[in-house]
Amino acid sequence: MDWLATLILTVTLLGGRTDPTSVVPSTVDPFSAARHVPAAVRVFLHVEDGATLHGLLADRPIGATMTDDFVSDALMTQWATLAETLRLAPGTLVDEALGRSATWVMRGSAPDQEWVVLTAIAPADGQRMLHTLRTRIQPARDHAQIHLLPEQDWLIGLGHGHVIVAPRQHPGLFNEVLQHLDRADQPAGRAADTLLADPALTELRKLGGGRIGYFIRPQGLVGGWSGGVLDTDGAIVRWEHLSKLDPPATAIVEHAWNTSIIGTLDDVGLAAFAEPLRTAPDLMSGFVEEMVGMPLLPADIRANLGARQLTVVGETDGRDETPATDMLLPTVARVYEVRDGALARRQLDTHVPRLLRAMEDVARRAGEAVAPLTLPTPTMLAKDEPRHVDVHALTGAFIEGSP
Repeated sequence: MDWLATLILTVTLLGGRTDPTSVVPSTVDPFSAARHVPAAVRVFLHVEDGATLHGLLADRPIGATMTDDFVSDALMTQWATLAETLRLAPGTLVDEALGRSATWVMRGSAPDQEWVVLTAIAPADGQRMLHTLRTRIQPARDHAQIHLLPEQDWLIGLGHGHVIVAPRQHPGLFNEVLQHLDRADQPAGRAADTLLADPALTELRKLGGGRIGYFIRPQGLVGGWSGGVLDTDGAIVRWEHLSKLDPPATAIVEHAWNTSIIGTLDDVGLAAFAEPLRTAPDLMSGFVEEMVGMPLLPADIRANLGARQLTVVGETDGRDETPATDMLLPTVARVYEVRDGALARRQLDTHVPRLLRAMEDVARRAGEAVAPLTLPTPTMLAKDEPRHVDVHALTGAFIEGSP
């Protein structure tokens, strides 16, 4: 059993553009470096023009989030030590060492996991860095200089317009990448036994260009692969993802969406995500039902939902709240597409007042001194007039005093 699904996710970042479609797809093929990589790798990640991307994202919340989520503390420590030895700031080292074209590949799993970083760098710059690091020269191979960096216990290769870095304890992948680089420079060089020849890469390259490309083979009981292409202008991230898993991780979802609504939210939040509707109740629905005794969205309302949902993440100044707190507080809003707008209004006008009165009862049972909520009278409102209720007074019973 296998499946093929494409999800196009457009993410807006604060301070950005008004139209997500303005992100022009790059002409860069982020998978071209796969011709230097053995076919059996488990993870492939390529970043082109990393210095520009680093400059666009380094000072934005999304940049810090990506660093926290994808870079281990151990690697951050090693990178900081390496930068200090070279008398560079860690960010400057990112630009100089990885800023043109960088590829990270991984094979196997712990304790025998292998990894290689392959980065395009001018030979003179590579020689200068190696001289400053005071590496130990090793026997040359495959028309490349080989060095050992004792402090990190890394092997470093310099040749074919690239620097290749890998752990000394697991050099197999390092040696194979060197061989592919050397063979690519020869007239008879072929890519038949490289990742580039994998049928999955053929599918992924159809997504078009982008400065970031990735390919992953999952571990464990799930087979197959997933991958994608990303690009950004600093305000909008274009992300196209393609998966073929066996067995499938979820039901097939295929949609071609007009994402222009995302562009209307630039001044509203830090990020906005458009995604397929989750047909099962999510964690928030479960929390509300457990606390209040009734679902956030009952079955009749869920049956009227459309194919998409929109999540907007923002922040608000805690000093403007009551009581005030000197910190930025996260905000989240969820928007659901509906099939029948008139039916949805009638359903919500019936359900929401009942839900809010139930929340009042919970707050009072918890000992909160709350005044009755002021609820709008639906029959007194125009059909398209927004319904809004301030439930700030009830939150103490649900978040136990947190700001």
